Amino acid sequence: MTFPTGVPKSPRIALFARVTPGRRAIVSCVERKRLRYHLIVTFTVDFDREEDGRWIGLIEAIPGCHVYGATREEALAKVEALALHVVAERLEDREISAEEAASVNFVVSAAA
Repeated sequence: MTFPTGVPKSPRIALFARVTPGRRAIVSCVERKRLRYHLIVTFTVDFDREEDGRWIGLIEAIPGCHVYGATREEALAKVEALALHVVAERLEDREISAEEAASVNFVVSAAA
């Protein structure tokens, strides 16, 4: 196992990080016996507007996660609810940990 410069090369200490596209991780050195790391899952919400005035809210990091709303705020509420539903299903299927599921944040895109 290789370590960045300045990190002790103890066999009991390692760096842990689980990062996928659309996510940002805060990584800390931990002891292998007590696996603890701080992970913040951040989804960016983007918006677009249809010609008929409806808003589209989407999260590109989650395939198929896009919704329509009469207003931008309605689209935001719906897309956040859909993303949390996807996170809950992934937790249920054991694809993600409870720590990841509990640390979901949303960042609203400034565009549109």
